[in-house]
Amino acid sequence: MTCHDYQDRFDAYLDRTLDADSRHALDAHLAGCAACRFLYSPEDEPTPSWALTPLTGTIRLDSNTTDQPSRLKIGQWLETDALSRVALAVGEIGHLEILPNSRLRLLEAGATDHRIELSRGTLDAFIWAPPRLFFVETPSATAIDLGCAYTLAVDEEGRGELHVTAGYVALENGGRSAIVPAGLRCRMQPGAGPGTPYADDAPADLRQALDRFDFGPDGGSPAALSAALLHIREGDTVTLWHLLSRAPATARGAVFDRLAMFAPPPASVTRDGILAADRAMLDRWAEALGLVAP
Repeated sequence: MTCHDYQDRFDAYLDRTLDADSRHALDAHLAGCAACRFLYSPEDEPTPSWALTPLTGTIRLDSNTTDQPSRLKIGQWLETDALSRVALAVGEIGHLEILPNSRLRLLEAGATDHRIELSRGTLDAFIWAPPRLFFVETPSATAIDLGCAYTLAVDEEGRGELHVTAGYVALENGGRSAIVPAGLRCRMQPGAGPGTPYADDAPADLRQALDRFDFGPDGGSPAALSAALLHIREGDTVTLWHLLSRAPATARGAVFDRLAMFAPPPASVTRDGILAADRAMLDRWAEALGLVAP
């Protein structure tokens, strides 16, 4: 390899996304090449960072404003105003577009953990790396990339909505989680975590009923669940699968029967097992539905 080849790897070295063999090779080269050490010295390695490019308007990095390409460092806050947008490279595993009126902070930029905090605003993400390397923390839940493209929006109160356009995204908050495949959306709220995923074309009555079940004053009750089931359609199998583990025990049978009508369970999945919330059976049914997350 030439010096130019090694220099092309400096950004990945700084972002800690270079694989171990390449990192060792670069270390060895720097030890013997004064010219490359002049351009970059491991002893002077700065805080890991991601490359950013303002697309429109002026952005703020902590207390400084800029309209020029720069780098977002760990711990640094990035803010866009009503007119600005910015492209942000997620190391070498993907990229983000940060939309106007957004505020986020880089938390980690390591080889196995690329993590930001989105306190408000909207981002479009496209990640091509293996699953579970990119994380977005919000006031309501953490979005975990499972090989995907998605839009994530958070309002001033910390409420959010995830819309997945390719692959899968997992939403997790404590003991509550959701797996959202392409073509579905999921709302979330502080203190409650992720709600029940629903299809892009879900009717307003179904969305409102799920909001009541997930976040309403009688949330989780049989009455709230019945209101949601009233508007379930044949294509809403992912929604029904999530409701299996969220429904009150006394109402779980109604969810099982509706899902079994549209998508019969595998032979190894029984009604009694699902009523008992058997995790292995739930997972096998998810696999049969194509709702598989690595």
